[in-house]
Amino acid sequence: MVHFIRVPVHIWHMVELQPGQRMLLALVVGFTVSGKGRTMTNEGLSQTLGCSPRTVRRWLSDLNDRNLITITDQGGHRVAMGVDTAMSGGGGHSYGHHIRKRKEIDMNHHNNEREMKEMNRPSVADVTTYLLTVDRVRECALAVGDVRRMASDAVAYYEATEWRTKDGQPITTWRNVMRAWAKRQLKDVKAVQRRPAPSADEIRRDIAWHTKRRDNYEQTDRPHLAHSEQHSINILRDALDAAEKGEA
Repeated sequence: MVHFIRVPVHIWHMVELQPGQRMLLALVVGFTVSGKGRTMTNEGLSQTLGCSPRTVRRWLSDLNDRNLITITDQGGHRVAMGVDTAMSGGGGHSYGHHIRKRKEIDMNHHNNEREMKEMNRPSVADVTTYLLTVDRVRECALAVGDVRRMASDAVAYYEATEWRTKDGQPITTWRNVMRAWAKRQLKDVKAVQRRPAPSADEIRRDIAWHTKRRDNYEQTDRPHLAHSEQHSINILRDALDAAEKGEA
């Protein structure tokens, strides 16, 4: 009788497996570490794991497909599993499972390869480009240099943690993590209050004011100042055209 199952951290981090599959794999590793071995039927495994024998067979097949176990011989009611772990059994309509010693380093090697494939680690330039599109960063109107420094700090931090969360889980989506980082860094920064665009009437009043100043400069023979006022009037007229189109 199995009284408990000890789940190694590297197996629990195999998030692509269902929790029940991780428990089954941990059971295999548990017998492996002890070196004692054990024979169990699908019914015995299903009672231990709280699922049906059919589910146990499906999980074993999936673990085999993922190269976590290797079924080397199967015929009639017998199954054998090789490569440092063996399964054999027979009788009735169920499979028996006998677990031999295997090297845990193989499991660690597979887990490391899986984690490396989960996420392409971003560069500082990648993070900078992304942060410039984040609403919170845009609200604070940060300069590109400031955003780049924020990205550099974030990348350095997560490189030191090997891109894992505080709970030790591997990070698979770096953009969400970087957005949360920016939110924490900018929590005390006030958003820039942008002045609303002037209305068409306000622009017309400005044009009238600059026109009066231009006429005065022309009458007093100050052409350079009159030219400056005319330049302002031209800019305001372009703005008025845009404002009138927007109000239309």
